[in-house]
Amino acid sequence: MQRGRGSSPAGKTYLSRLLVNNYFK
Repeated sequence: MQRGRGSSPAGKTYLSRLLVNNYFK
């Protein structure tokens, strides 16, 4: 796993999920 600015697709999906979860809390 690459630790950075979420360059990997998995990281992007993870960030997106976090954003959505926080948005629709």
